[in-house]
Amino acid sequence: MIFQEESQKNQRHYAETREMNRPPIYSRPHKRDSYVSSLIYESELKTLYHPEKSRVTARGADDVEYKDHPWSRRRKLQKADSFVIGDGFSPIRIHFDTKEIQLQNALHPYDESSFIISYILPRLAKQFATALQIIPVSNFLKIDPTRLQVHPKDGTKRCGHKFFGYVPDNHIKTGIYETDVIVYVSGSYGYIGNERDVFCDDTTNTLAVGMSCNTDQFDRPTAGSIHFCLEKIRRRLQFTDHREDTKNYILDVSIHEMAHILGMSYNSFRYFREPLTGEPLTLRPIPRQTTTCMDGSVREEYLPSSKILKVSFSNSGATRRAYIVTRKVRRVAQNQFNCPTLVGAQLENRPFGLSCFGDHWDERAYYSELLSGVVSSNGNSMSALTLALFEDSGWYK
Repeated sequence: MIFQEESQKNQRHYAETREMNRPPIYSRPHKRDSYVSSLIYESELKTLYHPEKSRVTARGADDVEYKDHPWSRRRKLQKADSFVIGDGFSPIRIHFDTKEIQLQNALHPYDESSFIISYILPRLAKQFATALQIIPVSNFLKIDPTRLQVHPKDGTKRCGHKFFGYVPDNHIKTGIYETDVIVYVSGSYGYIGNERDVFCDDTTNTLAVGMSCNTDQFDRPTAGSIHFCLEKIRRRLQFTDHREDTKNYILDVSIHEMAHILGMSYNSFRYFREPLTGEPLTLRPIPRQTTTCMDGSVREEYLPSSKILKVSFSNSGATRRAYIVTRKVRRVAQNQFNCPTLVGAQLENRPFGLSCFGDHWDERAYYSELLSGVVSSNGNSMSALTLALFEDSGWYK
C-alpha cells in the first residue's frame, strides 16, 4: 500500500513537472490538431465537386476561360506529341481578398491583420509565383456558387466554412480580372461574434488553416480560404527575442496552408490528371470503395486510383503505409533515398482527424519538408518532392 501511494505520488510529480516544462501554446510547433483536421476534411467534402458524378453534371458554373489550354477540345484533336508540355505556362497569379480579416482591425486594438496583409501575403504570392507555373486564366475568374457554404445566420456565401471569408456577389457574377486563384483571407482572436472559433481555440496548436472551395472544369483548385489565428500570432510576435525568425516561421505556416489549397490534400489527390492529355488518373465516375484507413477504421471512401496512391503492408501485415506513386514523385523519392525500387513517397502514418490516408508527407522520412505534418521552427523547405506532386497533378509546371 505504501509502495502504491509512493508510485502515485511520483506519477503526479512527473505529470506536474511535464506540464511545467511544456512550452507555452504560442511557441509550440504548428500542426493541424485532430478536431481541426476533421472540420477541414468535412468542409472539403461539401465544397469540392461530388466525385461520384462526371465533370459535365457536377459543375454549377460556366467553364473557366483559358488562354489556349492544351486540354481544351481543340487541342485534344491534335496528337498528344504535337505540343510540348510547358507551352503557354506562366507564373501563377494569386488574388487575396482581405475584406474579412480587415474587420478584425475595427474589433481589436492589435494589428496582426495588417502584418498578415502587408508582410505575409505579398511574400506568399511571390513564393508560389516563383515555384509554380500554370496555364493562365483569360479575362475574369468567376466563383462557382454551388460549391460555397451559406452562413446559417446572415445568409452570406462563404468559402469552405461559416467562419471563413465571405464571397461577394460580384465574384460570382463578374469575377476577378487576370488571376488564376482567389484566396479569401480571414482570421480571429478566438471568437467570431459571440461564437468560439473552433479553428483557433487555445487548446490547439493551429496558427492557420487552409482549404480549397472551388475548382475548374479540369478539377484544378481556383479558390480557397486561409484562416489565421491572430491571438496566437500576436503572442508569438510579442513573446520572442527573435522577431524576424518568428515572422519567417509564420510565413512558412502560411506557405504550408496555401499548398493545401492548391492540391496537397487527400481530398484533392483523386482529381489528379495525366499532364500530357488531361485525362483523369482516377476514372470517372468514382465509386465508393471499402478500405481500411491508416487509423485502422474501415470506411467507404472515394479513393484515388493506384496510379496516384498505393498502400503497402509490413511483413507481419500489422503496419500499413500509404504512398504517393505518381511519376515524378516516385522518381524524387527514389533519388533522395538512393533506392530505385522504392514504390513512392510515404504519407503520414498517423493522419490527424478524419483523413483516411493523410494530407502530409511522413514526418519521420521528410522531417525538414514544409509539407510534413508538423511545421517546425528549425527550418523547413518546400522541396523537390512537393513540387513534383504539384507537377504530377497535371495542373502546374
